[in-house]
Amino acid sequence: MTEETKSLPPPPPPPPPPATTLSPQPTTTTQTPPTTSTPTPAPAPAPEIQSELNAAVDDLLDQLQHKFDGVSREIFGKLDDMARRLDELEASLALLDSSSAPAGAGATAEGAVAGAAGDAAGSASPGK
Repeated sequence: MTEETKSLPPPPPPPPPPATTLSPQPTTTTQTPPTTSTPTPAPAPAPEIQSELNAAVDDLLDQLQHKFDGVSREIFGKLDDMARRLDELEASLALLDSSSAPAGAGATAEGAVAGAAGDAAGSASPGK
């Protein structure tokens, strides 16, 4: 301990507990039980209602599953179509690159570009 802490006075004692008086006289106040807001548990639903609810939930889940499956198939179909069209475009570009010659490339390239554009437009139509 340091000298400073030795010179401090001791802390005051804790306050005494509240005094309880026991009076032999009866009290005239009536004590009411405290009101609490605890919810009463809901009664269990009847078995018929519960089975109807379970059937409705199962039906809803089945409907959502079928919709999800349909949307998934549609998305995968569109992705496959897009991949096929990209493959065709890459093939036509590769053909265009290989067919272009250094001499007279201007006339040949223009014809090849027009042919590739026609092929791409034809593949986009749903009839082909």
